[in-house]
Amino acid sequence: MKLMTICVLSLFAVVAHAEEQRVYQRDSTGNIMYHKPSYAVQKNGRIVETDTIGNKQYHKQQYQLKEEKVYQSDSIGNIQYDKPHYTLRKDGRVIETDPTGNMQYQKQQYQVKDGKVYPVDSIGNIQYSKPGFVVK
Repeated sequence: MKLMTICVLSLFAVVAHAEEQRVYQRDSTGNIMYHKPSYAVQKNGRIVETDTIGNKQYHKQQYQLKEEKVYQSDSIGNIQYDKPHYTLRKDGRVIETDPTGNMQYQKQQYQVKDGKVYPVDSIGNIQYSKPGFVVK
């Protein structure tokens, strides 16, 4: 689930100006997995998990975009600054950051490219064998 979260958050940077979007998981061959949970990315920057038929799961962990960072938030939208967040860099890379602001380069990183999110290694090589995400 953490992989999905990071990818969804990075995709938000791509679609922030659009109407509400859904972000779906896709397998390593590029097929969309509609049978898995997805996320709804709202115009106000709030990111909410949805079930397979599109019902929003407000009781699950939510996220909020603020100043090129994606923070965990509670069910009413309050940002949880004491938890790790994700930094969206201008080059499309997404890196986990601890609550004190230190980037966690040793953790899995992601790259937004052509409207899709790919897992990348520590030097930026796309790991095509791992699943990614797509916005629809």
